[in-house]
Amino acid sequence: MDHSDARALMTAGFLARLGRAPTRPEVQCEQAVGFLETGYAIWKPPGTGSWNFGAIQGTGPAGFFLYTDTHPNPDGTSTPYTSKFAKYTDGPEGASALVFEVYVNHSRDTLVLPPATAGDTLGFSTGLHTSGYYEGFGATVAERIEHHHAAVLNACRLMALEIGEPMPDGSDPVPLPLAALHQGVTGPRVEAWQRILSAAGFTCTVDGVFGPKTRTLTMLLQKKLGVTMDGVVGPATLAAAAAAGYP
Repeated sequence: MDHSDARALMTAGFLARLGRAPTRPEVQCEQAVGFLETGYAIWKPPGTGSWNFGAIQGTGPAGFFLYTDTHPNPDGTSTPYTSKFAKYTDGPEGASALVFEVYVNHSRDTLVLPPATAGDTLGFSTGLHTSGYYEGFGATVAERIEHHHAAVLNACRLMALEIGEPMPDGSDPVPLPLAALHQGVTGPRVEAWQRILSAAGFTCTVDGVFGPKTRTLTMLLQKKLGVTMDGVVGPATLAAAAAAGYP
């Protein structure tokens, strides 16, 4: 599924859940969450015929299944735990539930929806953290919100560049560096970067898939190197890693 397909699905979810079409900033922020959590891979639990869209926990219309997820730790490691994840009969039903979780549940209609409507992505990330939507990684709450905000901005930039639209705040998206690595990219170049992350002391699976965990570790290394923490591996990040002695 590409960004345009996901936009249509998110818009349908908004109509189904809130009874209205979303504003552009609202659906961009919603879509950023879907991209960060799943990379638009609306996946099926093993052995079932139902769908799960993102990390929607609880009991859904089609029931639930137990799944092992992880709590992030400040040092970039994670601690596994088992939780109930909702199952849905199809993608639109899951998208509708995701709209509810992001914008309505746990007072998010007052904490999250207003800043999203205004295109305030920092306020969006702050509201999600305050209402308990995500834990994030980092030693302090401010760091956890900062990291989530950087990831949301990067996700919005990727979709804005593909769809041909401004960022949530109305600014023009900054083009990605030529041949930059980011979430969703696969192949040998990703494997090489994952080996660099491992050499830097992070626990990283070298599988050639730039998924959420690789993005998280990339941001941790970027913080360590003193470069922009956007989860994108461009020339500045590669040069800083090389200068630090990572192969």
